[in-house]
Amino acid sequence: MGPYLSMEMFCYVSIVPNILFMVLFSLIPESPYHYALHGNIDEAEASLKWFQRETNVKTEIQELQDFVDGANTSILTKLKDFLLPVNLKNVFIMFGLLVFVQASSFSTINAYAELIVINTKVTITPSIVVMAMCFATVVAGFIAVLLVDRFGRKNLLILSSVGVAISLIVLGLHFYLLSLNFDPEKLTWLSITSLLCFNLFVACGLSTIPSTLVGEMFPANLKNLASLCIFSSNALFSFIFVKSYQPFINLVGETIVFWSYGLFVLGAVPYVRYLIPETTGKSLLEIQRSIKK
Repeated sequence: MGPYLSMEMFCYVSIVPNILFMVLFSLIPESPYHYALHGNIDEAEASLKWFQRETNVKTEIQELQDFVDGANTSILTKLKDFLLPVNLKNVFIMFGLLVFVQASSFSTINAYAELIVINTKVTITPSIVVMAMCFATVVAGFIAVLLVDRFGRKNLLILSSVGVAISLIVLGLHFYLLSLNFDPEKLTWLSITSLLCFNLFVACGLSTIPSTLVGEMFPANLKNLASLCIFSSNALFSFIFVKSYQPFINLVGETIVFWSYGLFVLGAVPYVRYLIPETTGKSLLEIQRSIKK
């Protein structure tokens, strides 16, 4: 609705889905982990049944209790545990993964979407293309939900990285052909296809799975501290990539910028293959045992 409403009216309309979100989200129970952490076992069992209707509740609750055991420790103890090699290794692995996420230009293309579309000189109204990109992101989110437990975190991350890299390289090719004075009207399909594919692939893995991994890769007593460090760093990486985009464009042009991003993101494939642990189908306790080994 944005392109067709005034800024003021769009803000009023945007209040509605936000209120709806808060109402619907309040109906979802707290996680079993949260209840177990605070010793509310009955509530934890009820929550577990709500989320996983076909699970062995008693076994899962026992594993949750084992997992959260010792979580309520002092900050000094948490810092000491945080600096252990096995935990620091996971923090740096997640830092590296988030660099690839931001190098995929996920935040950059979201911030500059309409300007990028205008610069591609497409014959379609830029705001229409941006709306299609947003719709593609929603579709990809549904696809990720359906596939993440079937094909695994690592496979989806690899697929997402390859798809994003190809999309960015094709987008760079579009700008290269424009520099050779090709007719923009005949190239419209190339830029739109690459942008739509980019949003589909980035939302299938790179923009969604890292936050899941942060919740899975750290023991109970370090989840909050690790999340604070990792997501603060992610915000910083996002700022750096978004802020440097326009100076980078001014320096070398769109072709080199998107080809550079695409080639860099390809590096995520071996990174994910050899460094990211597969957590699909494992309980939190099983993941920690696997990591410690």
